[in-house]
Amino acid sequence: MLRRTLIAALFLGLMACSKAATPASSPTAAAPTVSPSSAASASPAPSASSGVPHCATSDLSGSIATNGGAAGTTYDDLTLTNHGSSACTMSGYPGVSLVDAGGNTIGQPATRNTAHASNLVTLAGNGSAYALIGFPNPGNFPSGKCSSAQSVNLRVYPPGNTQSLVVSLKETYCPGFSVAALSATKG
Repeated sequence: MLRRTLIAALFLGLMACSKAATPASSPTAAAPTVSPSSAASASPAPSASSGVPHCATSDLSGSIATNGGAAGTTYDDLTLTNHGSSACTMSGYPGVSLVDAGGNTIGQPATRNTAHASNLVTLAGNGSAYALIGFPNPGNFPSGKCSSAQSVNLRVYPPGNTQSLVVSLKETYCPGFSVAALSATKG
């Protein structure tokens, strides 16, 4: 009888251990993995078959032009122009933020407006790419929700670059400040 009890206890103990280990290992196997390159990359690199290099910040200049407005938001076109001697490519979203005279960021960087898909844009020498930037109207927010300071510039990180360029712009930061993907045509 003692022998049966001991075998039963050992059997139950083994069963309990194997069941306890099963749930812990299942979520690990099913958990998605994110590669460092996909998490850190702002935009995809051009295909090797294109043979056209990625646009470097040092070859680009930026400008802003008013586009229009709708539903409490004013839209401007950010234009990035290639001043290099040969064609280059860009794809994705520029990183943009409003900055004061000292270069300090006002509010949060723009969020991505994903209404339009990101495409590879090839800029010939003196060619341009465009990104629509949305500035919510401060009058649509309660007091204190938008910044009290107006920007002096817009800091722009072209897709795939870690160096920025600066474009003169006086604007107030409000939540909902957004940027669309680069395009070969204006907004």
